[in-house]
Amino acid sequence: MVVVLVLGDAYVPQRRPGFDASVLDYIRHRQPDLILCTGNLGSPAVSRFFERQTRTFYSVRGESDALEAPERLILRIHDFTIGMLHGYQLASNIAASGGSFLMDPFALRLIGADMGVDILVAGGASCPQVECFDTNTFALKPRAILQPGSITAAVPFPYTSQLQADPDIGIKAPLEPELSTKKYNIASREGRGYPAMVLMDIEQNVAEICSVTFRVDKDASVCIGEKRRVHLFAP
Repeated sequence: MVVVLVLGDAYVPQRRPGFDASVLDYIRHRQPDLILCTGNLGSPAVSRFFERQTRTFYSVRGESDALEAPERLILRIHDFTIGMLHGYQLASNIAASGGSFLMDPFALRLIGADMGVDILVAGGASCPQVECFDTNTFALKPRAILQPGSITAAVPFPYTSQLQADPDIGIKAPLEPELSTKKYNIASREGRGYPAMVLMDIEQNVAEICSVTFRVDKDASVCIGEKRRVHLFAP
């Protein structure tokens, strides 16, 4: 089995000084075989940190990235082909959405079909989304579209947290050191405003996929979403 964490849109240190401790603890506990990043990490130090947490790390380029990374990427994990792009290329009306991207789900499906992948990974969402399609139509591509949300809740809402400038990352708050303890009052709903990612367990022709949300302003709980299963062939 290959354990895959899908994450992105960190914006460290541009929008956030670091990562919540519960996020870092979860990543280290899971010991992923592979980390897929949808872009907008923010700095080379963040990229190097994630590279140290896994055997294999892949990233595509977000709209604010100065890092060298491809616009799109296709890789193979067991029997699955997985396509990656941030998605800002498909975005519209960014200002009106408060900094998040309004992407047409149908456009994402067309991109996935054009890439010929079983699973499409895209960024830019304010909360994690896992969409799986009709398992009875086995010629359909993509079979699933994953958007992990923001690993620091930087898209687009702030949240209540004790942010951690982790010594392994070596990043401190760029302008406002008090941001690490500053409290925000927001109306979070369905994961909006919380750090999040997507977890995939892949074995041969079966993938189990779920969202992971960190309720950092509540009881620091880790909320695992409904597990969705994708079969490449009839079970």
